[in-house]
Amino acid sequence: MNLATLLLSFVSFSITSNALAVVDNTVQLSSYPQYKDCKAVYIVQANEACFDVAVKFNHQGPDPAANLMQLNSELFGTSLDCNNLNVGIVVCVDCEGKPYCPYHVANDCTKVHKCEKGDTLNTLASIYGVSNKSDFAQFNLGLQVEINVYPEHQVCVIPPTKPPPYTPQYGKVPDGACARTHVLQNGDNCYDLAVNNNMQGPDPAARLISINQRILGMNFNCAALPVGATVCVDCMRIGVAASDCPYHLSQTCSKIHTVAEGETLTTIAQANGMADAKGLLPLNPGLDLDAFIYAANTVCTQGTPNMNPPNQNPPPSPNNNPTPQTPNTRPSPVVNAPNPNYVPGPQPTGPPLGACPHTYVVKQGGEKCFDIGVNFNQQGPDPAQKLVSMNQRLLGVTLNCQNQNVLQAGVTICVDCTNTGGATDCPYHLSQGCTKVYTIVAGDELNKIAMMNGLRNGSDLLPLNPGLNLDLVIFPGNHVCVVNPAFAMGPAANNNQPKPVSSGIPVGAVGVPAAPARGDCPKTYVVNQDPAAKILSLNQRLLNVSLNCGAPLQAGTTVCVGCLNNVGTTDCPFMMSATCTSVHMVATGETFNSIAMANGFTNGASLVALNPGIDINSPLVAGNKVCVKASGAPGNGVGLGGGTMPYPNLPPI
Repeated sequence: MNLATLLLSFVSFSITSNALAVVDNTVQLSSYPQYKDCKAVYIVQANEACFDVAVKFNHQGPDPAANLMQLNSELFGTSLDCNNLNVGIVVCVDCEGKPYCPYHVANDCTKVHKCEKGDTLNTLASIYGVSNKSDFAQFNLGLQVEINVYPEHQVCVIPPTKPPPYTPQYGKVPDGACARTHVLQNGDNCYDLAVNNNMQGPDPAARLISINQRILGMNFNCAALPVGATVCVDCMRIGVAASDCPYHLSQTCSKIHTVAEGETLTTIAQANGMADAKGLLPLNPGLDLDAFIYAANTVCTQGTPNMNPPNQNPPPSPNNNPTPQTPNTRPSPVVNAPNPNYVPGPQPTGPPLGACPHTYVVKQGGEKCFDIGVNFNQQGPDPAQKLVSMNQRLLGVTLNCQNQNVLQAGVTICVDCTNTGGATDCPYHLSQGCTKVYTIVAGDELNKIAMMNGLRNGSDLLPLNPGLNLDLVIFPGNHVCVVNPAFAMGPAANNNQPKPVSSGIPVGAVGVPAAPARGDCPKTYVVNQDPAAKILSLNQRLLNVSLNCGAPLQAGTTVCVGCLNNVGTTDCPFMMSATCTSVHMVATGETFNSIAMANGFTNGASLVALNPGIDINSPLVAGNKVCVKASGAPGNGVGLGGGTMPYPNLPPI
């Protein structure tokens, strides 16, 4: 079977060549070595001429068709008859390095413009704010700016928004100086500014606010950014006080990756030939492997030959060392019943040794570094590596923890310290006076552990467990204190909403119907997060009707879709304020925080007043509708009118 027959045997093609936009009926030729110089071919469609095909694939010049003919003659071994171009024939449309090859749009272009009649590079520069048409050549590789563009040509008009690959000269910029500024434009928001400038952590917008307060003495409201104002978007990590600064890309970086939804540092590293995320550290100074990354963060994945990191040790087994997830891709939490036979915290440790406050003697038969680290409450993506770091730093001892190595019985190692002076390898601790300790099991999540033990959310665990980080991975075998009479739980540190009543509706919120009492329970949590199961439950409870959700419901069936939770009920939906003026439909992977920050709020707690009954500690489901703005509440959800708008205007039953 020849190549043309093979290609025509497919119904259609939609494969992107290395630098061309997606065009139907194209296919790459990497599987056909004899055509290796031709980067992509195209199947001619009805009523197409050589000129049409040539400009579709960004051929320039006074005669794009002539370029196409020469390309096919020299690289494909075929002579095109442009006076009678037959439908269904296969033509080569892309190549590199030859004068007859087309130009290519940058792969990570922010906006591509399809040219129309009358367009010129000068007019495009004026429309899209490009200072000079010659600048287009930087993000349209091979574009000849002095030659006409034709209708159907595609031109990258807004380049990638990633920060430039550079390494700040640490120590040369004094602490307190801003390394880079940005003039606020219409449409800017704190979250995007922070993430596009490589800020990590649970709340990038808060870091942006912090560096502007610290360095410029400037306070601004993320819900109403002052257009035209200059804000600081970059600084140096000099001292503990500068922990709000972003990480940076190496000055010798030769390959930059823009983080996509669902990616982690580990998956990015492995996709670029590294054993684990530690390989990214020398390429990205200041990168924190234990902090979140976000879609639109940029990561250097390759440097000049002398900068490429050496191969790292293979990561621990996935069964023993789960990989941290980005906020938008965390799996739905699973609640596990507390273990009645919990271990009462880490076993007693040995006496101090040098700078180490507590030591541990490896048991008979040997133990793995990972298991020891977890038992003594190390968090992060790699507890074993933290154990190695702590022993090297405090005792000058190098532990062999590679490849799940078992430490020899009888060896004394350091297992405890307190993070000071910028150290990050110490474990968290259980508070003095703790009366109940819970041991983590597979599937646990800190928010749910807290609520199972009468707390409101994971933030209430912080004073009970000094050093605990809600944004780092917890492991089966970690221990957390869940009860300590010495601590009265106040409002969560990262949740400024009033303490909720039983329905999850804030006390005193304007326009929220009074919530029925539910005994002494301050808040409930629904283990079953299946919306269909809730519909089944509320119809059985309120109408005594059993729905068959295993098959499509019969047309004309009347079902109950709304209610208010009463004593012992948890199957009613949340509602939207009657004065809501903007509704957001939840997409896969979105969280309360991401939706809130995209709409000018600081965090997800701000959505509670706009959506009575909503529980920000329960996962959203794609297709949920969330109110993000209401009349009388231009950015903070305060001052809502009365009533709610959860359902269509249907009669009650």
